[in-house]
Amino acid sequence: SRCVLGASSRSSRSLASTSAGIEASSGGVALGSSETVSGSVSARGAVTLGSSAAVGGGIATTGNVTLQSSARVGTDIQADGAVSLGHAIRVGGNVTSEDESVSIASSNAVVVGCVKAPKDGNRKTITLGWHASVGGVCCRPGNSPQCQDSCVQNGSGYAMPPLCTAMPPPG
Repeated sequence: SRCVLGASSRSSRSLASTSAGIEASSGGVALGSSETVSGSVSARGAVTLGSSAAVGGGIATTGNVTLQSSARVGTDIQADGAVSLGHAIRVGGNVTSEDESVSIASSNAVVVGCVKAPKDGNRKTITLGWHASVGGVCCRPGNSPQCQDSCVQNGSGYAMPPLCTAMPPPG
């Protein structure tokens, strides 16, 4: 079982899937189906977790994050790019997209903490799919620490999640 590290297959390296953590100073990180990392993942590119893959800590990246079905992240996801969360995923902390959007497109996904994305005019930057469950939502206009829910497309079948509280200023 391997964890592939790098921007392309030509420049990738592999690490044991039970690694205490992964730090990719250039490029992205991809965990295959059912691979696990007990610590956190830090990257300067896209981070992808395959079906049933798990990261015990959090994910921080300057790129996009994709969690395929039943993937698990123990704490927070912090991305500059878009975050896409699949069917039956579980995130034990907050999910933040600094510049793009967060999409929870499939059913039975759980984010224990807050889902945060920028407010970009009338664009829906947070999308909650059927039976997606999140602890709270926050659309931040500009550098304001104040949360709104106007950017949320709530297709969960549940009431609109509460606004997140005590939001620190971005950065």
